[in-house]
Amino acid sequence: MTAHPPPFRDPHLPFDERVDDLLARLTLDERIAMLHQFAPAVERLDVAAFRTGQEALHGVAWMGPATVFPQAVGLGATWNDDLVRRVGEAVSTEARAMRARDDRVGLNVWSPTVNLLRHPLWG
Repeated sequence: MTAHPPPFRDPHLPFDERVDDLLARLTLDERIAMLHQFAPAVERLDVAAFRTGQEALHGVAWMGPATVFPQAVGLGATWNDDLVRRVGEAVSTEARAMRARDDRVGLNVWSPTVNLLRHPLWG
């Protein structure tokens, strides 16, 4: 990289300005490729490949040995906010441990999620 990084790499600039700069540098094909969960690297801009998120609704066992939690409908049926928070913390801890072993494991996980079916207005 050069002594003066492009604006999208400058953490002192406002986030919106950085995003606008990066988008202006990406080709249409590169932008389209980033719409997928597994985005390829953009080597000419030194942007590494990344994952935008990983399903972890009932844990991260699909990535290797880990705890498996009940599905959201089961957790939601407990009406136990503390339990759901603790499940989220456990998933976070296990995802970070997997990331420490394999940097391809992303830390943007979708868990736990809100189960709208538990809302009393659903009838």
